[in-house]
Amino acid sequence: NQRIIDPGDGTLIWEDGDGTPHTFVASSNQWKDTDNLGLTLTLALDSTNSGNTIYTITDKYGCKSVFASNGHLTAQINNQATESMITIEYTNTPAHRISLIKDGVGRQYKFVYYANGLLKQIDYYGSNEISEHAQTNAENIFAAIYYGYTGSALTSITYADGLQSHFNYTSGNLLSSVTDSD
Repeated sequence: NQRIIDPGDGTLIWEDGDGTPHTFVASSNQWKDTDNLGLTLTLALDSTNSGNTIYTITDKYGCKSVFASNGHLTAQINNQATESMITIEYTNTPAHRISLIKDGVGRQYKFVYYANGLLKQIDYYGSNEISEHAQTNAENIFAAIYYGYTGSALTSITYADGLQSHFNYTSGNLLSSVTDSD
C-alpha cells in the first residue's frame, strides 16, 4: 500500500510497500531521497487539465511509480524496451479502496467489498493464459477468489479451483493456526 504524504514541512514522504517511510527534499526542480537509494520524485500537473498534481518516483533503473494528488499509487511502469504498465483504480468511497488492477498484458483484477468494507472477492478477467481450474460465467469472469469472515476476522479463502484455506484465532483475536488445502 504505497503512498505519498505531504507533511507540510517542505518534504514529501513516500511510504513504500512494507510501510517504510522515505523522505524526499527539494533539489532544484526535482526531489531527492535522503536515504541515498537513487530515487527521484517529480511533480507535474495531470494531462486532463484538472489541475491536480501527479507525483512520479523514478528509481535508478528508470522504473516509475505514479501517484495521484491524494497520494495513492495509480501506476507502475517498467523500464523495458517494450514498456509495460500496471494501473490501479480506487473506489469513490471515503475509504478509497482498490477497485481494479490492470496489468500490461490485459489481465484485470476487480475487487468487490461487503457493505462493512471487508474484501468479499477478487474477480479475474484475463487473457487466455489462465489456470486449468478457472471457469467462465455470464460476466466473463475467468476465476474468482472469495473471502469469508467471522465478524471482522478473516476465516477462509476459497480459490478458483474450490480449494480453501482456513484461519483460526485465539480468544484474544490473535491468529492461532492456518490450514491450507495443499
